[in-house]
Amino acid sequence: MVLKLTCSEELGDIVRLHDMSLALSVYLRANVPSKVIACFAETGQIDKIILYSKKVNHTPDYAGLLQHIMRANPEKGAEFATQLINDDSGPLVDIERVSYWRRWVSMINY
Repeated sequence: MVLKLTCSEELGDIVRLHDMSLALSVYLRANVPSKVIACFAETGQIDKIILYSKKVNHTPDYAGLLQHIMRANPEKGAEFATQLINDDSGPLVDIERVSYWRRWVSMINY
């Protein structure tokens, strides 16, 4: 008997417990944008979040993502905040919220 696995959100969730890179691949093939973006954030590939979101026409909660990234890695968070503000199509998040997080990062870096 041969079992054939198909990429799905459920398979990605199982794989994620053991291998984040493989889970990312599964989520990409299964077309689960929210999980792809979460994997990018968790693996520090924040430079891919906006590009991927635009490519698949998905609008994530950028403010929530920014908060999550800031807590996990303030330097990456500051980088992501800059990307959100300087996007070619205009700011992707309220500038006041980003300014708050930038001040927070500067305070903890001292």
